[in-house]
Amino acid sequence: TFIWKYEKPEDNISDGFGNIVEALWTPQTDLLHDSQLTAFITHGGQGSITESATAGVALVCIPVTGDQFRNCKGVERNGVGMMIEKESLAYDEALEATLRKLITDNRYRQNTRKLAQMIVDRPFPMKDIFVRNMEFLAKYGPLTQISHQGANLTFIEYYLIDVFAFIALGIVLSISLFIFITCKIGIALKHVSIRKAK
Repeated sequence: TFIWKYEKPEDNISDGFGNIVEALWTPQTDLLHDSQLTAFITHGGQGSITESATAGVALVCIPVTGDQFRNCKGVERNGVGMMIEKESLAYDEALEATLRKLITDNRYRQNTRKLAQMIVDRPFPMKDIFVRNMEFLAKYGPLTQISHQGANLTFIEYYLIDVFAFIALGIVLSISLFIFITCKIGIALKHVSIRKAK
């Protein structure tokens, strides 16, 4: 059975498929921690990947935009899931083969369980790290030694407007020079042809 979060029920996208449950909203964290869940198909957003890793669930990633491609590559690199291109969804076999491999290859299940346990056993809880960092900042104030220099750039420097302006000026001057030389050559050829005609 597939549980599909789909926001337009009027499309009737699951009609004719008895094993698809459509829902406007699903409690993702609860579903991920359900022992009956075999795999999670996601676009590869950081939140979904983090929740899946914590729950120890193997992933099928179908990235669409932005950081999703990098996130999905990380899923593959860590052996906790597989990535498929959205264009390959036009072929039924692509998703089916990916799901079949994910379900039958025990390495994915082992890797996801190991990663989930590593998250549980991490040396310092995130809350402690956050509190210690805040205490450090309160004691020493803003740390200019590790501040990113990009924060001090002007609007023009940050967006490279000066660089683009220089490049644009170079292009305009090159085109102008080309037009000028072409016109001069055209005028010279015209004078030569007029002299020959006389």
